[in-house]
Amino acid sequence: MVSSTEDVTGVLRAVAPQVGGPRVVAAAPEIMLALGLDLPEVGE
Repeated sequence: MVSSTEDVTGVLRAVAPQVGGPRVVAAAPEIMLALGLDLPEVGE
């Protein structure tokens, strides 16, 4: 299964109301790295 940054963003947006925005923001970079996805550069 191949995940894109759009897929990950969609899942994070879906779970944000249940777990809270700060937890989603804190987990997002770690999830992206665990899936082997590149983090966007600052300013993109």
